[in-house]
Amino acid sequence: MGRAVRVLALVVSAAGASVAVAQPADGRSARVVSTERVVHESAAAYASAPVLSLVPMQSWCTDVDAEGCAVRGFLHAQLLPDGGVLASDMNPPVRRFAASGAYTGSLVRSGSGPGEVRNIVALRYIAGDSLDLFANAEMRYARVAIDGGRGRSATMMPPLTTFDMGFLGSTPVAWTMGRVQAVGDLAIGALVALAEDSARQRTVVQYELPSLYETGSGEFIRPPAPLTPFPSVATGAGGDAAFSSGRAFVVHVVPAVGARWRLVADIPPRDVTAAERDSVVRTVRDRAERMRRDPRMKNASAQAEAGLANMPRRHAAITALAMLRDGSLAIRTTPAANSSHVRWDLFARDGTRLGRFTLGLQQNILDGDAGQLLVGRIDDAGVPSLTRYRVVRSPTE
Repeated sequence: MGRAVRVLALVVSAAGASVAVAQPADGRSARVVSTERVVHESAAAYASAPVLSLVPMQSWCTDVDAEGCAVRGFLHAQLLPDGGVLASDMNPPVRRFAASGAYTGSLVRSGSGPGEVRNIVALRYIAGDSLDLFANAEMRYARVAIDGGRGRSATMMPPLTTFDMGFLGSTPVAWTMGRVQAVGDLAIGALVALAEDSARQRTVVQYELPSLYETGSGEFIRPPAPLTPFPSVATGAGGDAAFSSGRAFVVHVVPAVGARWRLVADIPPRDVTAAERDSVVRTVRDRAERMRRDPRMKNASAQAEAGLANMPRRHAAITALAMLRDGSLAIRTTPAANSSHVRWDLFARDGTRLGRFTLGLQQNILDGDAGQLLVGRIDDAGVPSLTRYRVVRSPTE
């Protein structure tokens, strides 16, 4: 008779196909079954992808002295049905702006008391009159009434090896990694749905990514060498998730509806130029010298120097992912050397290519869908602002 087999989880490898790991009941060798649909794009198709134009529709905080705009940078922002936005940096409050651009008030007080938070690591508006946020200083999930009414909050403890957090739909989630012998080795991680009772937390999907956690490091994340490709992850208001190791143009997508798929484009990562390498060496050595003067920072100084010896010769192929409300996915690549702009690629929930567009190096997608994008920007003077763009096919296409 054959061994009884029980399926434990879906494990998705960032370097290869998605696999379902089936664990024999007696704990011995497991079998692997491929489950992931592949969307392949040749270098020629990637180069000739249709061009999309971003037409500005409304901006907020273009005047640094405007009321409500005294922030270091908008790390979170969400579109509202009335055309306004909710936005914040890492610290509260959450500011509300009308479609006209006017500041209309704030939500969430700064502090550690009831109804207060000290930082904001994830923010999500889906519908209705409430906003979800997570503050990792207090490990506090909060649902805030945007009309000023009472909300609710709860303590939720993420796993120790969490490296990013967000909301999958309205569910607070944590992206975790396993511990490895050396930073950058592949390890199994999981997208974990959080709950007030940690025993009720559940794994949404497992994957394999280069880990930042070394064996014996506890909760400490050891920074990788400068210019090292860093994993990118994203979750959306529609319940979709995506992740990439960043090392190659490979993205794994777990849609809320439909089959999981993997995007593979035949685009090699760009080489690190001599000028880029020299610039990083100067910056890191200057920082290491300043740390060396502080006895408490000697280990960090030694790590900085060691990192220079392990700098990669190629950049990441992918540097950011943005999962939008309708399940469409925007992918940020590495910019060309000395460029002030960077290419983004836009795909539908089912893997259909929608097109490509460019943004400035200091611009990032914070919310939107295939027809509109909410983009945060910091200009050359350090002034942060928000702009809503309409996404249209270029007339030349």
